[in-house]
Amino acid sequence: MKLALQLILVAACAAVVFADKIVLKDGRTFEGEILEDAPDHVKIKTAKSALTFTREQIESVERGVSPLQERVKRMEALDGENAAAYLDLAVWMVDAPKEIQDEKTLRRACNIAAFLDPSCAAKAQLLLGNWLLAAGKRPDAAECYARVLKADEGNAEAKKQLGTLNAEIVETSKKSLVLLRAAVQPVRELHYGEAIPLLRKVTKVYFADKCKQYVKISIEDLADDLQKRVPCVTCKGSATRACAVCKGTGLTECVNCKGTGVRLDHPPNPTFAQEICTHCYHTGKLLCTGCDAERYLTVAFSGEVNGKNKVDIKIVAGVEKVALSEICSLSTWKSRKGDFKVTMITAGALVKGGTFTCKDCKGIKFDPPATEVNTFGITDYVNAIDALLSGKEKIEGVVIPETAYDAADIADKKFKWKGGKWEE
Repeated sequence: MKLALQLILVAACAAVVFADKIVLKDGRTFEGEILEDAPDHVKIKTAKSALTFTREQIESVERGVSPLQERVKRMEALDGENAAAYLDLAVWMVDAPKEIQDEKTLRRACNIAAFLDPSCAAKAQLLLGNWLLAAGKRPDAAECYARVLKADEGNAEAKKQLGTLNAEIVETSKKSLVLLRAAVQPVRELHYGEAIPLLRKVTKVYFADKCKQYVKISIEDLADDLQKRVPCVTCKGSATRACAVCKGTGLTECVNCKGTGVRLDHPPNPTFAQEICTHCYHTGKLLCTGCDAERYLTVAFSGEVNGKNKVDIKIVAGVEKVALSEICSLSTWKSRKGDFKVTMITAGALVKGGTFTCKDCKGIKFDPPATEVNTFGITDYVNAIDALLSGKEKIEGVVIPETAYDAADIADKKFKWKGGKWEE
């Protein structure tokens, strides 16, 4: 409730700071947002209502600077050396309207300030940590509080917040370890098919990154390796599955011409333009939109178009008309250049469509590797997880880092804002 009230007050203050202003000849002043600025009147929306004044009543009209314009102005003034200016930008952003609070910019400003001047680090990281905490990004906030303590080991607020957040992180880590063990244990028991979907779900959890230390490959690579050893239930190891609409052909029969390619109501002895089915373009088959099928059509003309009397064009399901209409008229069936008649349209082989990459196996074919699964490493990994779950080994929360700034956020060393982007 307290935080919500603070946000409301901040928004209200921001509205006042950046308000447009109308000063009347009788001395009255109105602040808000100008809605209309016409030759004979000005309409302004204040906190209470919308008011309209004639030009005869108005002494002056002052346009406020929008928060976005103010942010750009502040960012363009940064010189890459003055740490206080970056910290001031961060403080201003936190107090600005919500749409101005860009996390990437705020992170960069705070970390540049901490990098340029260690004396600014504690304040910058505490500001960023509190903002992230309010935004619900608790693990990220914990890392900021740890950097505060790197800069100022006696900071009481950071100690309290980090202690609370680390307790949460440890409990979350324990739950993650249970899921991780449940995913790895089937590998130990050689139940690869059971393990694969479980492994794919725990690639980002706590201690998952240690798989490479024990098994010599990452969790992701382990799941992919096992997939090669076990035929996928969905695709039988082929890595693809047929489209349910076209049954894997990529084509469906044209119902308008019943697969003939010719209009059912064409006159006797028709011209090509009179007989062509305008749905399948003389092919009798439509590209399947269910699998985004593609193919080439060969269009033959009565004369040479760009030196050729035949043109190959790529056709994509659902937008066939777009490609065809670029080379010929779909009403007169004549070429766009040279005014030659279309004499024939024939379909080439399917380029794409009919099948999808199997999502269940990520498109990995059944092709067992010659090497064996590192079961000894898997056993060591499970034992390490058990040691953490039993308390024999300590689950670390966020620890005090080596620097009071996040090196990853400023790794590019781009500290100046020029032309709408960060530059060195």
